[in-house]
Amino acid sequence: MRATLALWALAPAAAAAAGPPLRPAAPPPSRPSDPDDAPMLPPPGGQPRGSDLRRGDTWSRGFSSRRRVALSLAPVFASYRMAFLGRPLQPIRGGGVVADVDVLLRAPVWVRAGAAYTAHALFDEFTQAEGEAPSASARRGTLHTLDVYGAVVFAMDLGRVRPVLEAGLGGLMVRTPRAVQDGQLGGACLDGGGCDVGLVCATEQNVCRQGMIPRVHAGAAFEVMLRDRWSVGVMIRYYALLLAPTVFPVYLQTGLRATLRF
Repeated sequence: MRATLALWALAPAAAAAAGPPLRPAAPPPSRPSDPDDAPMLPPPGGQPRGSDLRRGDTWSRGFSSRRRVALSLAPVFASYRMAFLGRPLQPIRGGGVVADVDVLLRAPVWVRAGAAYTAHALFDEFTQAEGEAPSASARRGTLHTLDVYGAVVFAMDLGRVRPVLEAGLGGLMVRTPRAVQDGQLGGACLDGGGCDVGLVCATEQNVCRQGMIPRVHAGAAFEVMLRDRWSVGVMIRYYALLLAPTVFPVYLQTGLRATLRF
């Protein structure tokens, strides 16, 4: 009996001498699959430890695609190459402004509505028959152009860079100076009811009035993201008449483009 009590008394001392109970070994830490996820190395020379939080330019990654509405404004250079009545077939250069509203349909496809205005300087033109004095064939002034259109836009979102392709249709309203011969604005219609580019014959009065030219266009742009909402770039558009789409360009626009996204 005394021997048993002695063993019970010595049991706590033996357990304390043996130390804590063994625990299963912890599994080795998993190796990160991405080097960017690995912990930072200790700084050399006793320098203070920095933060391991990455502060990259994430504003440029996908922000241009998550915005669903875009407003764009572009000052443009524009040029005509049409055979206006009484004028030689040569480029008629000018400039103006383009405004667009884009709505994301389903990435990378957008739908666009827009308008453009350009002005082009025109000069007096004359014709001279053999043995006769020169006669005016077209008056000097300004060629005004208003373009309204809709388009489908394919925007390839590459982060900071956005190549853009565009195709659309619309109408050109072309206003030339007043007439000095038949077929021009305000003049009598030509035989068969013809008028100058952009004009239609009002048959009751037999006078050429302002009209609209149905047209198609194709364009491209290259944009660079500056901030979360802002981008700048360059654009170009080629135009053709809807009734003669294989004859192009009869009109073109090119310029700088600024875009704000929401």
